[in-house]
Amino acid sequence: MGFELSKKGQAALLKKKRERRAEDMVRLKPHQCASLVKMITDRCPDQLKLPFMLWTREAVGELIERTFGIRLSIRSVGNYLKRWGFTPQKPVRRAYERPEKKFRLGLGGLSGDCQAGAP
Repeated sequence: MGFELSKKGQAALLKKKRERRAEDMVRLKPHQCASLVKMITDRCPDQLKLPFMLWTREAVGELIERTFGIRLSIRSVGNYLKRWGFTPQKPVRRAYERPEKKFRLGLGGLSGDCQAGAP
């Protein structure tokens, strides 16, 4: 570094673009990627005996490790998912936070209407 600093001055200390390309960092073969995409789209993690209910980066990473014996970081799994066209999604709010009082009132009103309209 000392030689480079004396030769190029302050320009030697500036940030540089990394030399690695995305193609060099691929650890899964194309046929492995295809079979993983098919497994992810056709089945849920619990059907594949994984301890998850939804597909997360952790779940996909564990699937890759179990299927092909390749351990990937969470970030690498996320990069693969992005390449394959999978996007992160938030769960529906009402699935977790349902106002019970309004929900009960809605059902009570519905059943009352059905009973009133019955012959």
